[in-house]
Amino acid sequence: MSGVNQAGDTTSAVLYRDGHKLIETDSAWTDMEVPADAARYRLKLTTSRNLPDWKYGVATATSWSFASARTDTATPLPLLQFDCQVPVDVHNTLRAGRTHAIGVHVRAQDGLSAPRGVTIRVEASYDDGRTWRTAEVTDRGHNAFRARVAGPSQSAAVAWVTLRVMARDAAGNTVRQTVQRAYALQR
Repeated sequence: MSGVNQAGDTTSAVLYRDGHKLIETDSAWTDMEVPADAARYRLKLTTSRNLPDWKYGVATATSWSFASARTDTATPLPLLQFDCQVPVDVHNTLRAGRTHAIGVHVRAQDGLSAPRGVTIRVEASYDDGRTWRTAEVTDRGHNAFRARVAGPSQSAAVAWVTLRVMARDAAGNTVRQTVQRAYALQR
């Protein structure tokens, strides 16, 4: 199921409970009623932008895994979030031909304690996700990381960078997000 809005954007969300598809919707903003028993969940959210003028961030695929059970009060889900700091210019580009650093900070949703024991993996692709290069990641403390991303060995005038970031905490919660054409490298 996939929803298309007037601007050409599409969205699809699928919720799995203990490995079985439970709910599928065409909106990212949907309440999903689930059984009260404790279970492992996986939520997959995909988006795409189909307008010809849209050049960056043309598609995303995000998947969270987490445990949940009935609570007496409304409680945010332990969906790991992350913020990436890419040192792009005003045109969303970096100079090609060298390694560049990306900052990644992993956090919990508002209302939850900071995740503990976080590990991450960062990968970059220069062919829209057909092949991947793993970045060298340094833990900077307090769920902040620095990823050193090597540029493509041979580049055209412009190389699109598709970025994939995966994070896991000590409780077993995970997030994996791919942003197709997140930014560009230009000679």
